[in-house]
Formats: sequence, C-alpha cells, structure tokens
Amino acid sequence: MYRLIRAVITRFAGAAFTLLLAIYLARTIGATGSGYFYYALTLIVTISQVMRLGLDSVVLRKTSALLTRNDLPLIRVLNGDVLLFTILLGLPIVLIGWLIKPWFVMHFGLNEMQGVLYSNLLASILPFSWLWIYASTLRALKWSSLSVFIEVGITSLLTLLILLAFSTTQNNATFALQAQTMGIVFSALILLTTVGRVSGFSFVKNGYWQRAKRLYSESLSSVWVVISNAIIVWSPLLLLGFLAEPSDVGVYNSAFRVTMIVGAFSSVFKSIVTPKLAALLDNQVQMPEALRQYTKWVGGGLSLVLLCVWIVLGNIFSLFGGEFTAASGLATVMLFGQFTNVLVVMIETLLILDNRNDLLKKNAVFSMLFSLPLCWFLIVEFGVMGAAIGFSITNVVSRAGVIYLFNKSYSCRL
Repeated sequence: MYRLIRAVITRFAGAAFTLLLAIYLARTIGATGSGYFYYALTLIVTISQVMRLGLDSVVLRKTSALLTRNDLPLIRVLNGDVLLFTILLGLPIVLIGWLIKPWFVMHFGLNEMQGVLYSNLLASILPFSWLWIYASTLRALKWSSLSVFIEVGITSLLTLLILLAFSTTQNNATFALQAQTMGIVFSALILLTTVGRVSGFSFVKNGYWQRAKRLYSESLSSVWVVISNAIIVWSPLLLLGFLAEPSDVGVYNSAFRVTMIVGAFSSVFKSIVTPKLAALLDNQVQMPEALRQYTKWVGGGLSLVLLCVWIVLGNIFSLFGGEFTAASGLATVMLFGQFTNVLVVMIETLLILDNRNDLLKKNAVFSMLFSLPLCWFLIVEFGVMGAAIGFSITNVVSRAGVIYLFNKSYSCRL
C-alpha cells in the first residue's frame, strides 16, 4: 500500500508539471505555437516507438524474470546490450536524417518552423527511446515511483524550467521546440545515470552479436504492443496534424494533456503490479481471479478520479486562455477513452510478461485497420471534435479486443 501511495503522489506531481507546461505554452505562444510544440512531441513519440522495436516490452519481461531469480549480473549485461543495440540501430537513422535534410527542405519547401521541427526531431528520437526503455528497467526493478515520474513528468519539468530560465530573452515557438529537445536529452542523461547507480551496465564483448540477434528477434516480435498503443493514442493527433491547422492541434493537445491525469495512471498500476505478476507467472499461478480483483479495485478508484477531473474541467481550461474554450468539450469526450485504456492496461502487461505476442499482434492489426479510416473520416467530417471522438472509440474497441483475446486464450471470463 505504501508503494501505491508513493506512486500515486509521484503520478500527480508529474501530471502537475505537464499541466503547468501546457498552460505556460498556451499563455506565451498560443494555440498555434502549442500545436507545433505538441505535434513535434507526437512525431518524436511515434518515431521512437517504431525505432525501439518493442524493446521496452522485452526489457520489462527479461528484467522482471532475472530479478525474480536475483540474477543482478545478467541484468547489468542486459542493460549494456540494450544501450549498445539502440545506438547501433538508431544512430545510422539519425545520421541519414541529417544528411538528407537539405534535399528534404528543397523538395518539400519547409518553412523556418518546420525546419526547426525536423532538426529537433532528429536530436530527440534516440534519447526519448532510452527514456521509455530504461523506465521499464526501473519498473521491473521495483523502483515504481521513479519510473512513473520519468514516464509522465521529468521531461515536462525540465522543459518548463528551461523555458522559465530564458523567459526574458526568448518567448517564441521556435525556442519552445528547442527547449523540448533539451528537456528530453537531459531527462535521458539523468535516467541513464540513475540506472547505472541502481543496477549498473556491463558491456561484455564475447557473444554480443548472438545476444544482439536474440534481442532483435524478441523486440521485433514484441513491436505489436508498441504499434497498438501508438495507434490508439497518437493516430488521431497525427491525422489531425495532416488534415487541420496547427491551432487545432494545440487545442486538442491541451485537452489531451488534462485527460492524461486519468490516462497516466496506467504507469502507476504497471509499476506496482508488474513485479507481482512476473513472480506469479514464474511460479505458474493462474491469473484470472487476480485480474478480476484488480479490475474491480482499479475501476472503483478510476471512477472517482474521472468524476473529480470532470468536475474541475471548466476551471482548468479557463487558465489556458480564450483560444482554448473548445478544449473542455474535447476533454469530456476523451476521458472515457483514457478510463478504458487504464482499466485494461494490466491485462496487456500480463500478455507481455507471458510472451503472448501473437495475441498482441492480432489486436494491433485489428486496431490499425479499424482506427485509421475511422479517425480520418471523423476528422474530415467534424474537425477537432472528430479527433476526440475517434480517440475514445479507438481506445474502447482496442481494449475490448484485448479482453476478448485474453478470455479466449486463457479460457476465463473477466
């Protein structure tokens, strides 16, 4: 219970920094500038998810299993292998991106803001990948509160501090994008230092390529949960960026960041329960009853949080300014999608730990075929409200697919 309370407090601290950053950006660079800022973040998240190939799921599963056996030397080897693997995989992508930038600018006619966005994207994707991969390491090592804060708060805090430090000399969307990149890089350095102190890194040359080949094979098979999560969370925003104005992206993101007060509870529950689920699976304990109890407990707590957030929505968005009046209605719609996603997150985590990538693949393919055309249609017909509706429908349908596949494969009813 103490770990849960500490993780919840950390979660709210992270949410507070994220919300303060969103309000600061709304007040200083408006809806259009905020749109560029958060669209850049969306691209960073999406590309880094593809680039890391599901390594965070592999690290979560392997580190949890090694910790259960108290095999700390192999955890250090895994940490080193993953770091080198991501550098060898990601650095060529980043270098190629820099080399083709002049061609890209010439053929696509990027304006100044889009050129800055392109550069910051290349500088951020590798550090951002480390953030999520090694946050999974800390979660498996039972450093729950720290992993939660890293996932939901540290980048926002550092970005906000950088913006405030230069607020008297810089107050524009270009510098906001640069501050975002600096915040991501500093966050990654802090995280790598922390993992080094908690468990350490071992770089073992002998047999590395064989281990790297296994990592590649396992991560590639685990990429489906990454694709599924990217689709249900980010596809409405990506499509909105293509089909609407930057100001619409800014308004949508202000609503999304507020609803993440509910949504980011998934990090809390995963951090608390993952080591327990890993131990139960290692001991061949059946999961259905434990998950039923979890669903009842989490559902009650989340319902209370959902009600509290809904009550204060109007007051929160009054802080953003007149350009964001539509955000309250968007957030009301999106809250139900966030609630559904968090409610089912532990079933997905169990499938990751039990290496049921076949089920995750089926659900990811189904989610993609369902959500992309739906969100495209809704955005074209209803604009920014269509993106919010698409977000919630996609979350509900995708999470229903996870429950169905779990029940069918484990012969139970949740």
